[in-house]
Amino acid sequence: MQDEVKTQREAWEIYDRLVGDSLIAFYPERNPDAVENEFRKLTAMARFAPQQWPDAYLAAFARAEDLILVTFDRALSKLAGEPVVLLK
Repeated sequence: MQDEVKTQREAWEIYDRLVGDSLIAFYPERNPDAVENEFRKLTAMARFAPQQWPDAYLAAFARAEDLILVTFDRALSKLAGEPVVLLK
C-alpha cells in the first residue's frame, strides 16, 4: 500500500465517515452460530497463518449469510469459494 497506509487515528476517522454515510450499511450477523461454524471450518488447516484470520472471518460471514463476497484480494477469493466477485 506504500504511501496509502493510514495511521490508526486516520483509519478511525475513515471508519467514522463510513458509519455516518447514509449510503453505507453494516450487515449484522443474523446467525452467529452459523458464522462461527464456517469460521472454524476455514481455520481448521494445520498451517493456517494468523494474518489469514480476517479473510477467513469475511469468507465465513459471506457463506453463513448467503452473501456474495466482492474483493480485490485473489487469496481471499480462493479461500471464500463461490460465490465471489474478484475485481481487478
